[in-house]
Amino acid sequence: MLIGIAAVTRPSLLIVVIVVATVGQMASKWVLYAGSCRAADALRPDRRVAVDKAMARLSGTRRRQLLTVFLSAAAGLPPFYVVTVARLRLTAFLIAGTIGRAARFTVIMLPPNLHLCGASLRWSATTARGWHG
Repeated sequence: MLIGIAAVTRPSLLIVVIVVATVGQMASKWVLYAGSCRAADALRPDRRVAVDKAMARLSGTRRRQLLTVFLSAAAGLPPFYVVTVARLRLTAFLIAGTIGRAARFTVIMLPPNLHLCGASLRWSATTARGWHG
């Protein structure tokens, strides 16, 4: 869907679309974060064991947690949700996740507009030469 939006969006509005998509995604991730922090305590014992194992792997260092959130957000992989249960601070989660999502959406949405950017630049250069000499 994002590629389709990018294909019909003017290059000058691409940044706005990326920001709106990123903010929308992170708003939903914030809701999931809030819910998962409460839900982790209500898990069945067998599910709790699996969650505890995932938390143990991610709780080594804060850097590992932030890197996992960033890479997961950038790649769109499920560990993005797992880290929310690992008790990563909300601000750190939101910053790493926002940077990762913005990178992901930029990579997804930029290629369909590259040809438009080049055509726009060529047109502007030609027009400028015509007006100025």
